[in-house]
Amino acid sequence: LGTGSYDAENARRELAYAIIIHEYPLAIVDHLGFKRYSTALQPLFQVPSKNTMKKGIFKIYAFERSIALKLLDSLQGRVAIRSDMWTSSNQVVTAHYIDGNWNLQSRILRFIYVPAPDSSDKLCNVLVDCLMDWNIDTKLSTITLDNCSTNDAMIEKIKDKLQLSTLLRDGSLFHMRCCAHILNLIVKDGLEVVKDGVEKIRDSVAYWTATPKRKEKFEETTKQLRIPYNKSLGLDCPTRWNSTYKMLEIVISYEDIFSRLKQREAQHTCLPTTLRWQFAKDVCGKLKLFNAITELFSTTKHPTANMYFPKICESCNFLDPRYKMELLEYYYEKLYDHESFSQVRMIRQLCYDLVYDYQLKMSKDLGGSSPTIDGSNVGNDALYEYDIYIMRKKRARSSFVKTELDHYLEEYVLPRIADFDILMWWKLNGIKYPTLQAIARDILAIPISTVASKSAFSTSGQILSPHRSRLHWSTLEALMCTRSWLWSVETSGNV
Repeated sequence: LGTGSYDAENARRELAYAIIIHEYPLAIVDHLGFKRYSTALQPLFQVPSKNTMKKGIFKIYAFERSIALKLLDSLQGRVAIRSDMWTSSNQVVTAHYIDGNWNLQSRILRFIYVPAPDSSDKLCNVLVDCLMDWNIDTKLSTITLDNCSTNDAMIEKIKDKLQLSTLLRDGSLFHMRCCAHILNLIVKDGLEVVKDGVEKIRDSVAYWTATPKRKEKFEETTKQLRIPYNKSLGLDCPTRWNSTYKMLEIVISYEDIFSRLKQREAQHTCLPTTLRWQFAKDVCGKLKLFNAITELFSTTKHPTANMYFPKICESCNFLDPRYKMELLEYYYEKLYDHESFSQVRMIRQLCYDLVYDYQLKMSKDLGGSSPTIDGSNVGNDALYEYDIYIMRKKRARSSFVKTELDHYLEEYVLPRIADFDILMWWKLNGIKYPTLQAIARDILAIPISTVASKSAFSTSGQILSPHRSRLHWSTLEALMCTRSWLWSVETSGNV
């Protein structure tokens, strides 16, 4: 062991890092216990004031932001944006992309204070300013938003401020709707229809959880019937639909207990009938599917976009070599019947158009010529329309030649392996399918949800901890963004 030298500046910087990463309150520097602990570690260390800590945090924020800017500038592929109102007045903007090692990554770009009312014009200006500040306005793939009408209006206004030629298919694929939010709306509408059928079950749960004595009696009965009492009964919460699923799942496992208790408890008059129990099982089965899908969509490590279609069947999955067009054809026959062929053909054409666009861009990047017509001499060139005719004929003729996409689709699909790493597959197959690899890099980075798992089932939204909700918005943004950047470095290779 050698003797080390004490660096007061480094100690203050490390304290700022700890506050940022672990979300400690700034007031920790005023806590008596923390001061005593710091003195015990290093008597020379003077615990800084809150203002000094703020300055240190902003210094780290500026440094880490410059690193994140350089990282986004160096990306080969596009960036997908996810935007969500994290609280009633704070909008978080997150960038998603696939890095050079084919790892799915994300970085919070802004944690913006948006004073009420949050109109489409105001949200549009905030987002566009953010995109331009980060220099990613010309390398976007999509923007994922929830399904409120304000966002629908905002998307069109954002397009007006961007160069449509830099977007996928001139912006026609720009708007991605939050899948978790769509599922939430579907389930809530469904539960509203079946609420009367679930009410008897809920009444029974309410009766046996009303007092400690009734809870004790219920547990004793489970022991008598030798039924494991692994989970306690509990009522569902109106703002969290998955709580209804969990309530039903637990209650159904104790069906025999309720029947036995009816014989011993005269006051229990709300015992569900056999028909009601079967209804509850049917509802629980449907909710189980939606619960699993929502948990998948809203995990902290956001899934790649290809995972959406096998679960919901509403998106093109041709980039997954386990499915390609076959899964699309399989489900569309069920969804559209005799119209399935035309629906699949429409999506297939979209894929060909994407390939053409990417090949055109790759040709330009390599210094090749693009099949465009110079319109500067239209008035002086009588054969201008002839040039357009030749260009169209050339493209039509090339369509009869098998493309990279044709060869990819003609190959047999891969076996369905649960832990299949689609990003690694595209990383290794880029030599064979360079254009499709470029498309996969951009498409698979698109987030399919705007919400975190703990709020995916709730209408209450995301909240800030009490000690952070009182901070000035600029300090809050510095803390939230820097934490995202630091953790991304610490957990390199993960989202």
